Amino acid sequence: MDEDSQRDGGWWHTEPRLNPEKIDLEISLGWLSAKLTNFAVSIMSKLGGSSRYAKRVLVSKEDGVEIHYKDAQSGLEEIVYFQSNHISAVHRWTSKTKTSEGNESTSTEYAIVANSVIHKIPGSKKQIGQLCEILELELQTKSPNFNELQNYNSPFE
Repeated sequence: MDEDSQRDGGWWHTEPRLNPEKIDLEISLGWLSAKLTNFAVSIMSKLGGSSRYAKRVLVSKEDGVEIHYKDAQSGLEEIVYFQSNHISAVHRWTSKTKTSEGNESTSTEYAIVANSVIHKIPGSKKQIGQLCEILELELQTKSPNFNELQNYNSPFE
């Protein structure tokens, strides 16, 4: 992929762009979470959904934000870079789903909106709070508008 290519609202690279010494926050899936996410995304992609997921987010107040994506089927990794001022919102919301047994399951999801594109990201409540503080944004406690914005890594695009 051309290092200067732009798509889906950010600059894509095959190598990290941020200076490791200037990283203010790193949000990563843990080993077990990464394995479970990779498995779940692989299954979802067989049903027609995306096989991409964000496995790592690096944040530098000075240099911007990188989201490291992995394709569950091919194993390839891509990195999208944004300048901090291109991120317009950070969202946290809960989703409820019913299991085949009729039980209800609740999950908390996180996303950033950058250049009118939604990027679902991993994280904890504390990490997302730190992200908002670094980016000087208020946390939106509702899901982003999936109908009006592009969505890069939704299970069903």
